[in-house]
Amino acid sequence: MRLGISSKGTIYILCFVLVAVFAMAGAADAQVLCSQGTSFHIQDEGNVADAGNVYFGWGLDFNLNSGNTTWVHTPIPSVLFENTQILAVVFYTGSSDAWVDRIDVWNGDTRVKIIDGLHLSGDQAYVIDLGTDIPAVSLSISARVNAGVEQDPVGGHRFVFYTACAEFHP
Repeated sequence: MRLGISSKGTIYILCFVLVAVFAMAGAADAQVLCSQGTSFHIQDEGNVADAGNVYFGWGLDFNLNSGNTTWVHTPIPSVLFENTQILAVVFYTGSSDAWVDRIDVWNGDTRVKIIDGLHLSGDQAYVIDLGTDIPAVSLSISARVNAGVEQDPVGGHRFVFYTACAEFHP
């Protein structure tokens, strides 16, 4: 049986931190909507070692082939024309040789944020601040995932995506 992350307690801590950040970010009438991990999709499944067995009831779990890169995309349920500024994505990588180096935020067909030059690995509850409120139309997050050339790093080139969320307010 595959486990989601290094310890079950870690995901609970990450989710608590995520909820706390959203609670502090907005007014009392704000609401947070999240996509469940099974909504994530791999753009180039040919770069994945186990492309036939990656979707589980709790999320997306895959190993990227050494030396490869691909994108992982997920929609976020949106309250049409409500404002949003704070988003987040919760994921895990099995080693420092498996990392996310870029995150894009989309609102419909418009890219509203590019966060480049990252090297996110391990347990992550990555919060994205758009810098200003935008009226949501159809939000999504894209994360570029990378596997180094190390053949058998401890933890492998494993990626696990659990959820992506956005806070909405009038």
